Amino acid sequence: MKKGFSAAAGCFLCELVAVGVGAGTNSLYTAPICNDLGISRTGYSFSVTVIYLVNMLVYMLFPLLMKRVPLRGIFALGLLSETAAFLIYSRVSSAATLYLGAAFLGAGLVLLGSVPITAVIKSWYPDRQGSAFGIVLSGSGIGGAALIPLAGVLMDAYGWRTAAMCSAGLMVLVAV
Repeated sequence: MKKGFSAAAGCFLCELVAVGVGAGTNSLYTAPICNDLGISRTGYSFSVTVIYLVNMLVYMLFPLLMKRVPLRGIFALGLLSETAAFLIYSRVSSAATLYLGAAFLGAGLVLLGSVPITAVIKSWYPDRQGSAFGIVLSGSGIGGAALIPLAGVLMDAYGWRTAAMCSAGLMVLVAV
């Protein structure tokens, strides 16, 4: 049970940061990035399109990835991908680099998302999958509730680039 708890806790943390930071804070960056880069909101919003296009591509390739990479490696790739996304966001200087960061974020959201989490829960909790899924997936809501306001406070106090760096740091902490 102890290893099962560790697996569920790791999945919970992945949901917490993947959705709470990765997806949840995106709208907070709109105004500051548009102002700093001089791009339109439409130009910024295209980064969300990039996220979803990469989501689609990674989901289509996911069965091949699952055959070749162990689950631990998939989660590590997801954390690395989201860390890279926020490091890129912290240094973004053009729409092109914004879209590059969005591509990494799109991949990370899939690699830390429900598909690999489903595989972990099914293997560790064959008799209590519903409860385990409920607890693990609540990480996304808790992450959004806690980390979106925190990101806003960081942006107000230190700027959006520092907030993005802090988000990358949080990904590294979860990876460790």
